[in-house]
Amino acid sequence: MIPKSGKPDEYLAKSHEPAFETKWFYLRGEQFRVKIQFNDVTATEVFVI
Repeated sequence: MIPKSGKPDEYLAKSHEPAFETKWFYLRGEQFRVKIQFNDVTATEVFVI
């Protein structure tokens, strides 16, 4: 996610964590991108609120 500051938020999950949760706040019409990477596999999804 790239917030208004221009720097992406980043979360590095630990190997012992089964899941994580974070909250993001956007206005209607804004879009954001989520990128998940595991070893050499990457998935990116774009969302529009």
